[in-house]
Amino acid sequence: MPGSGTRKGATLLEADAAGFAACCDARNGCDRVLRNVIRHGTAIVMHDLRAQALGTEPEYVHQARTAVRRMRSAVRLFRHQVAFPPDLATALHDLAALLGEARDWDVVTRESLPALRHGAGVGVGPLATQGRAARLRAYQALREAVAAPAFSLLEARLLQWASADEAVDSATVHDFARPHVARITARLATSTRRFRRIDAAQRHRVRIRLKRLRFALELLGDALPRRATHRQLRALARVLQTLGQLQDLQVLKARLPEVVANPGGCAWLDATEAALLETAATQLATWRCAVE
Repeated sequence: MPGSGTRKGATLLEADAAGFAACCDARNGCDRVLRNVIRHGTAIVMHDLRAQALGTEPEYVHQARTAVRRMRSAVRLFRHQVAFPPDLATALHDLAALLGEARDWDVVTRESLPALRHGAGVGVGPLATQGRAARLRAYQALREAVAAPAFSLLEARLLQWASADEAVDSATVHDFARPHVARITARLATSTRRFRRIDAAQRHRVRIRLKRLRFALELLGDALPRRATHRQLRALARVLQTLGQLQDLQVLKARLPEVVANPGGCAWLDATEAALLETAATQLATWRCAVE
C-alpha cells in the first residue's frame, strides 16, 4: 500500500483501487475475496484513524472513509453469495456516518466556502468560523470513537471474520462477475436517461449507485474484459467527479443554510448547479455510449 509521511511522523495508508483489486483473484470464491477485502480495508481504517487521532489531518479521514466505502460496497456486491454478519454491517454503517460528518465539514471549510468567496464575492468570515467549529466537533467525536473499547473490538471481530474458513460452496468470481456487472450496468444505463428530470436526492442516489458500480469494476477487474472495463472506468471517473461537485453544493446548503439566504450566494449556487447538471448529463450520455 502506498504511504506518505506527515508532519507528525505517522504514515498514511491509502485506500486505492489497486490495493483492493489485489484482494481479488478470479479463480477464488466470492467468500474468500470478500474476506480479503475486509482484512485489507480494516487494516487501512484502523491504522489511519489511530494516526488521525494525533490531529485533524483530513487525508486520514478521507482514506479511512474510502476504505469503509469499499468494504461496504463489497459486502453489498456479494450479499447473495456471502453471509456477512449483520451486526458488523451495522457497525461499519455507523463508522461511515462518523467519517462522513467529519469529511463533510472538511469539504465545506476547505473547498466550498473558499469557492463561494471567490466565485460570488461573498464574505464568508462568520460562516467559516461556524464551519471550523463544527469541523472540530466532528473530529472530536471521531477521536472519542477511536479511543473507545468498541473500536478495538470492531477491529478484532472484523479480522476474526476475515480469517475464518471460507464457505466451500461459494461461487467463483469468474462465474459471478460478468453477469452481475452486465445486469447492474444495464439497469443504471436505463435509469440515468431521466437524469435531467430528477431532484437532488434522486441524483445523490444515482451517484451512490454509480460509485458502487465503479468499486465493483475495480475489484472484479481480473474477471472482466480489460479494454471495455478501462473504457467504462474512465467515463465513470469523469461523471462521478461532476456528481461529487453537485453533492458538495447540497452539503454546503444543508450544513450552512445561511448561504442560500444571501442573494449573491444563492445566485452563485444556482448558476454553478445548472452548469454542473448539464455537464453531468452530457458525461452520463458518454458513459452510456461506452457500455451499450
